[in-house]
Amino acid sequence: MCRREGHCVGCVANPLPDASPLIFHLSCPHANARIYLRTSGIAITNAGLNPKNFFAELKRRKVYRVAAAYAVASWLLIQIATQVFPFFEIPNWAVRLVVLVLCLGFPIAVILAWIFDITPQGIRKTDEIGAEQKRTSVGETQIRQKSIAVLPFQNLSDNKENEYFAAGVHDDILSSLAKVADLKVISRTSVQQFKSGSQNLREIGAALGVAHILEGTARRVGNRVRVNAQLIDACTDGNIWSETFDREITDLFALQSELAERITQSLRANLSPREKTSMQAHPTRDIDAYELYLRARGLFHWAGSGYSHDKGAEALHLIKEAILRDPQFALAYALGSRLHSELFFFGYDKTRARLEQAKAAAETAFRLQPDLGEAHLANAFYYYYGFRRYDLARAHVAAAVRAIPNSVDVLVAAGAIARREGQWSEAVSNFERARERDPRSLSVLWNLFETYLALHQYAEAEAAIGDALPVSPSAHFFMLARRSLDLYRTGETAPLRSALRQVPSHFDPGGAVTTIALR
Repeated sequence: MCRREGHCVGCVANPLPDASPLIFHLSCPHANARIYLRTSGIAITNAGLNPKNFFAELKRRKVYRVAAAYAVASWLLIQIATQVFPFFEIPNWAVRLVVLVLCLGFPIAVILAWIFDITPQGIRKTDEIGAEQKRTSVGETQIRQKSIAVLPFQNLSDNKENEYFAAGVHDDILSSLAKVADLKVISRTSVQQFKSGSQNLREIGAALGVAHILEGTARRVGNRVRVNAQLIDACTDGNIWSETFDREITDLFALQSELAERITQSLRANLSPREKTSMQAHPTRDIDAYELYLRARGLFHWAGSGYSHDKGAEALHLIKEAILRDPQFALAYALGSRLHSELFFFGYDKTRARLEQAKAAAETAFRLQPDLGEAHLANAFYYYYGFRRYDLARAHVAAAVRAIPNSVDVLVAAGAIARREGQWSEAVSNFERARERDPRSLSVLWNLFETYLALHQYAEAEAAIGDALPVSPSAHFFMLARRSLDLYRTGETAPLRSALRQVPSHFDPGGAVTTIALR
């Protein structure tokens, strides 16, 4: 992410307060930018000295197996040497030499077992194999039957201004399904990339790691709406069912709940009483207020090239209009609170007043809907970004997970808090769960890259970058991050300097000099 910091670039990798980072400084006049790469000493220490993780890694890399096999083979060779050498009158020093060579070879065998593995494709580095295994976790062999991607609904209205109406139908269905813990639901960020054009549904299903796809159309004419939806088996491309709904505009949210329930029944998802009740709840009864909220949320994202202060201000203006239309719109208050917290955390407005606005909006959302997952998430970011109170943030995130278990924002928040607290296994687990539900999210992939880099798991870090670049080839953050791996691996600065020269001199997202955040 980025923040304004005068006319220089500082590393804002969110280092732990008591970390002692190692800092590398590179500059390039052509790109008019400077990069500071820092590593958190605590990250490396915690990752390296965790006995549980270390012994588990020994087992995964088959070091125990190699050590045992080497010991058995060495014992046999020593027995042969002691029994056979005297028969041929070979001097005793030759036996001692065999024992010495075998002893010296033991640590070499263990080191080679740690680094390499024997596969059907030949001898390969274990790190590369592990990275490939993680990348195939969303492949067809791991696809859950109770998984779905809801593609953006096509707007068939004559008035193109109703585009947000179609987006609203799509969003409310996603929001309802995200509350069901028994389902894997792909986030809007990833499905949005398949919005237009002729689409091969099998390829989309494989790319997103889902067994089912819902696609549809929405048309609004006056006070009437028509929604057509069809559920498709992503493996066979077969139509499971299709249905058309005609309703008054005032019944739109009820229609969307009906459609979401139909999907959960088709996927045979187990619903708790709480989930059934929450699927019937709707954020607002004012369609126009909901469209304002959607427009604000569309401005609230990170695209791998910087975060804009202007977009944040515009989004807050839209939220204000939405709340004026519906003062009971808790979801709008929650988003407004997160916007205020972001503007504070990333340095656009470090005033106490900005934090107070974040707090007031989060508390209002919580008061209006105490069980709203987004309200808990807004409170979590208020404590995280405003005060680094990770204990209070963690409690709110735990409540948010119970309310919206498929929310990628919640999983990313859980991962970020765990990373701050030095709980690296938990951080990786949450970020990987987020990637499973949003495999094409640049924000999720960036967080994975940062975390694996801090753990010195360079193959996994490079795999995250490899997944991000096809999504956004022009995202300079990721191009520079890939080359920075050479700096971390070998201390070689030339690849990163070369990549830096390719960054356009006018690259200045959000009006601030680029900040490359590499932990």
